[in-house]
Amino acid sequence: MSVLGQLWRFGIVGIANTAIGLVIILTLQNGLGVHPLLSNMVGYLIGFLMGYHFHRTWTFRYGGNAVERVPHYFLVVAICYLLNVSTLTFLTWIGIDPSRAQIVAVVIYSVSHFILGKWLVFADKKATTRCAP
Repeated sequence: MSVLGQLWRFGIVGIANTAIGLVIILTLQNGLGVHPLLSNMVGYLIGFLMGYHFHRTWTFRYGGNAVERVPHYFLVVAICYLLNVSTLTFLTWIGIDPSRAQIVAVVIYSVSHFILGKWLVFADKKATTRCAP
């Protein structure tokens, strides 16, 4: 699959993952009365697992051992989050409007997540050739 196709799929997974995670968080918090921090943690955990699954099977079509890549994926997510927070902190520190800084930080997170995911987590000669919808 082309890099452009992978980018497209990456974006779809990211948007769907964000929407589903937010629904889970708000349902737990507002519908079931679960503490906001616990709701957030559960939503992000489910989002992490969904993101890993769909990036592995659909975005990058990784054909290697699924379980052994989870720590790599976790590390990539952690690195990308640190890049996000560092960018946000720096930009607000130099006086950039926080909303604009958030947008830049999200872009930094997304681009770094795609690059590191493609070349460090799911880089494998055994990528599957099946066409998932």
